Amino acid sequence: MSCCCAARPDFARLANPVRSFQDANQAVLGPIPTIAITPVSDGRRGAYEDNVAKTWAMVEKVYDLVTSQVTLPDGRPVRVVVAPEIVYGARTAARAQPGADQR
Repeated sequence: MSCCCAARPDFARLANPVRSFQDANQAVLGPIPTIAITPVSDGRRGAYEDNVAKTWAMVEKVYDLVTSQVTLPDGRPVRVVVAPEIVYGARTAARAQPGADQR
């Protein structure tokens, strides 16, 4: 069976690469890593309402901990995003997804 592709790769050359590295001008290449915090609660009637304040207080503590203790290798702070509402079921989970407000 013949191949309709371009020239056959030189596998012998690929098996013996010459390694070299360029010095980077920054420690992290590409987009800044992001930590997403999504508060989740029991969605049953009564359980959700009783725990809203506690859930947001816990999210606030996690946010403060991450932003004060986690940095990128070059010392810059990590990016942290918080879902706009507490997830308590499939519908709210879908709304918490990035870009959901653009649909």
